[in-house]
Order: sequence, then C-alpha cells, then structure tokens
Amino acid sequence: MHVLLVDDEEHVLRAFSRLFRRHARHQLVPVQSVADALALLESQPFDAAIVDRNMPGDTTGPQLLAIIAARWPHMHRVLCSGDVMRGPDTRLAHAVVLKPATAEELEAALDSAPTELAAAS
Repeated sequence: MHVLLVDDEEHVLRAFSRLFRRHARHQLVPVQSVADALALLESQPFDAAIVDRNMPGDTTGPQLLAIIAARWPHMHRVLCSGDVMRGPDTRLAHAVVLKPATAEELEAALDSAPTELAAAS
C-alpha cells in the first residue's frame, strides 16, 4: 500500500518512517505540510493517507481529509493525534489513531479500509 503521512512534527515523521521500514508491507511517503501533501497527491497515486489532526496554517488535518475524500474518494483516510478525538473531526476518517502509535496500531488502522476501498485499489 502506498501511504502518504502528513505531520508537521519532524520527530513523528522519523518515528513512523522507522516503524514502516521494519514492517515493509507499506511504502510510506512523509511530508510536513498540507501544501506538500496536496502537491504529492496531484502528482502520484496513493492508497491511503495518515494525517495529523493539528496541522499549522490555514488547513487542519480534518480539512485535509475532507479534500482527500472529495478529490480522491478511493483513498483510505486515517486521522492521527496526541489528543482524544471524537465528533466532527473524525467523521471523514476511516480510522483514528492516537499518538504515540505502535506499528501494530498503524497496521490495524491501514488494514481497516472499508471493503469498497480495498476493492478499488
């Protein structure tokens, strides 16, 4: 699975990248901004996105998930945060992961893709 990771914290990108290298089922592409994420989404196909809720700037993580849902509806969407999440922030996410996440939690979130998404990939 080709996975886009969007988080503004460098140490989170490094930690998740290490986890994914050890568990080579997925190819992870880490970016630190919503603008970089959108540029990559325009230029190459992804199967899933793991997006931090608290992104700096004009576009939040949930807003990025809304853009992804509208423009790339086939993508599996995972929302990630260090805070407990409920309510409207999570409505466009197929899965929610709390940081710090283990490799098993990330795998489970990615493996939870709805059947119609998995069939479209």
